[in-house]
Amino acid sequence: MGVSPAAPAQLPVGDLDLAGGRRTPGAGVWIWHFMASKPLGALSAAIILAVILTAIFASLIAPYSYTEKAGLALKGPSASHIMGTDKFGRDQFSRIIYGSRSTVKVGLGAAALATIVAVAVGVTSGFIGGLFDSIVQRIVEALMSLPWMVVVLAVMTFIGSGTSTVILVLGLLAAPTMSRVIHGATLSVREMAYIEAGRAISASPARLIVRHVLPNILAPIIVMGTLAVGNAILAEAALSFLGFGITPPTPSWGQELSGSGRQFMQVAPWLAIFPGLAISITVFSFNMLGDALRDVLDPRLRNA
Repeated sequence: MGVSPAAPAQLPVGDLDLAGGRRTPGAGVWIWHFMASKPLGALSAAIILAVILTAIFASLIAPYSYTEKAGLALKGPSASHIMGTDKFGRDQFSRIIYGSRSTVKVGLGAAALATIVAVAVGVTSGFIGGLFDSIVQRIVEALMSLPWMVVVLAVMTFIGSGTSTVILVLGLLAAPTMSRVIHGATLSVREMAYIEAGRAISASPARLIVRHVLPNILAPIIVMGTLAVGNAILAEAALSFLGFGITPPTPSWGQELSGSGRQFMQVAPWLAIFPGLAISITVFSFNMLGDALRDVLDPRLRNA
């Protein structure tokens, strides 16, 4: 992976490969290659895009408001209500459509927060090294040893539930594990020849990190961030199921499972089946996309 200190800032996308000077395909060709080599990953990306678009345009897609009484209570799937109605006669399909907003907001928000904190801690600690690195990593290990569900429930009990609180707590709890991976990648990059060359010309640590460390550890950051979205969605569903997640009346998929879905499991199983499928498919898609990106972006797996 040897590369001159100025290379990352001068090479445009689709020009040269930082690792060996080879010409690399442009974004369009790379996407086509990804679709051909990783069809399951491409399908997962399409599902994720559909979920995001559904969340953005929920008010245009949903036939009813998520608070509107649309028919008889506990009516099974039919032409007018393809996913049935809940105990209040609200259209279940509309509530799942609107619930995707909470899923996308929590998943992307928590993953973004976790990634920012993990990059800041892992890169800084790994690049500086020494006693500072040892102290930071011991703190990270201590945080990783805490049972996340117990911590979340304790925090929620004191500060209350809500979308912002869920994002904050899940993001901060996911950061230590991500920072360990990023820390390891930073340690390997720190020993590269181009970092030593940068130090030799008195480049500042901030410049070395921004210009040369971050571009070369971008692959694990992308993969870990993608996997963190699926984990955050699953965690939010678990919290909503326990009553500590998104605050009603805002719908969420976990909330649908814990409310009418659990209460009327035997007489109205569709109230649990459809939100459960929505959670499973979305989380599975993010995990498969993360695995596919890891296979494509990791040079060791790509060469294998």
